[in-house]
Amino acid sequence: IPRKRRLSRARFEGIRSGNRASSPSFSVVFGVPGEGGCAVVVAKAVAKRAVARHLLKRRVFAILKPWSHGDQPFIVYVKKPATTLPFRVLQEELAGLLSRTLR
Repeated sequence: IPRKRRLSRARFEGIRSGNRASSPSFSVVFGVPGEGGCAVVVAKAVAKRAVARHLLKRRVFAILKPWSHGDQPFIVYVKKPATTLPFRVLQEELAGLLSRTLR
């Protein structure tokens, strides 16, 4: 996802209090429609090593690519069960969660 489609940390505060949707591996917070964008958060409690956190972020950003062009900003929080799932399962779960809430 290009940098211009990612949320900056300054915009996190306005979105954190938005609507939430969750699944076993993800929690998504949606902001007010307007200027879109997305962000992925992988906490150190989810994956201890930076390599594992960055791998999860890259995988989730790859899944979010078709969803990032809308006008509604959102933040994806990755949960612990996502660390053991293959990419295909992550893709199905996150795409299902986003399709139920965004479209």
